[in-house]
Amino acid sequence: MRQAVELEPDKAEYHYGLSYTLNRLERYEEALPEMRQAVELEPDKAEYHYGLAWTLLHLGRIDESVAEFETAAKLDPDYEEEYQAVMSVLLNAALESR
Repeated sequence: MRQAVELEPDKAEYHYGLSYTLNRLERYEEALPEMRQAVELEPDKAEYHYGLAWTLLHLGRIDESVAEFETAAKLDPDYEEEYQAVMSVLLNAALESR
């Protein structure tokens, strides 16, 4: 996948695919720039914002993650339910940490 990104760096789906693979391997720091590049190349694709949100969440960057979840939900109403579920989990975690 990395070779595909190198050969065609303007293909958002290649950056997304590489990031997805790195996320599955729990290599979040490496996944982040690839997911950001996918979003930059195709900013209207909710799936990429959703992937970026999860990557940021795994890195503990909650505020940025929430913003990306919100963007995904605005771009595609199908993500609204997942956005609400994630917000509920984050709220519960915040309340439990008090």
